[in-house]
Amino acid sequence: MERCGCRLSFGEQKMTAGLCQPQEAELLEYEAGSAVLVEKRTTYLESGMPVLYKRSVFRGDKYQYSIKLYRRLQEQ
Repeated sequence: MERCGCRLSFGEQKMTAGLCQPQEAELLEYEAGSAVLVEKRTTYLESGMPVLYKRSVFRGDKYQYSIKLYRRLQEQ
């Protein structure tokens, strides 16, 4: 996108609990109505215009979230 002159600025991502819909269940090889995690992400240009949207569904029995946290030391 940036090669085309579109400069990405920021994104917003939300994660929510949900229930697996029949079409998702078929794709995920999972039972409809079972617990899933739904991720929605929107990416914006510097102007604030949304340019990318992504929705992902993860099986509740297979999802693992991992993050490494670092402590920022105060400069003296």
